[in-house]
Amino acid sequence: MLIKKLRIEEIPALLYAKESVLRGKTKGAVIMYHGSSASKEIHEKELKSIAEAGLLAIGIDCVWHGERLNPDLENLFNHNNPDMFKNMLKAVNATALELPVLTDFLNKNLGVQNRRIGILGISMGAFIVYKALSIYPKIKCSAAILGTPKYCLYESGNYLKSFSKHNLLSVNAGKDQYISNKETRHLHSILKKRYESYADRFLYKEYKLSDHFMLPDDWNDCWHCSLDFLKKNLS
Repeated sequence: MLIKKLRIEEIPALLYAKESVLRGKTKGAVIMYHGSSASKEIHEKELKSIAEAGLLAIGIDCVWHGERLNPDLENLFNHNNPDMFKNMLKAVNATALELPVLTDFLNKNLGVQNRRIGILGISMGAFIVYKALSIYPKIKCSAAILGTPKYCLYESGNYLKSFSKHNLLSVNAGKDQYISNKETRHLHSILKKRYESYADRFLYKEYKLSDHFMLPDDWNDCWHCSLDFLKKNLS
């Protein structure tokens, strides 16, 4: 297993990959976005499991996080700060805008085509996934775990066009104390009506008994489902 620290322009990243996959001519890749106040290292276990599934895995530090930490992050993201959510969306939007830099790197340096690139995000990372789809729908598939499209996708007037050739997995928790499931359910109901291929290309899962910090069994099932979805679309 190759584990390598990278800096892709200004973006700190971790690459996990099997040597045999790196040498192969045809390969898929997953870009992973972490949650608020975390860093790429928090998901080393998940990055490794993506790589073990035969895909390249790249975890990045989101804007203001990890190796590019904003020294005022604790205050900016403090739940008592009235601008906390606005501040988080600034980081979300700025990180989503960097996606073309990452896909260019995968295209030119690792030989991965856009149709074999997926993105995955957890919590704040899921917000980034939805935002990225509204501005850069060229990638093949995405998995948004514990997020909502409300603030990031719907602001794009023609957001449904993002899914004409894109496959999406959305996961939410039924008792989530931070994230409403309403808009995610609504998005999937629209996609189901719009696309006859919904069952083959889209999936919405909701874990009724979990809150934002999912029950261990639910999280394990969620992760295996996410891996299966990514492998199906990128392998």
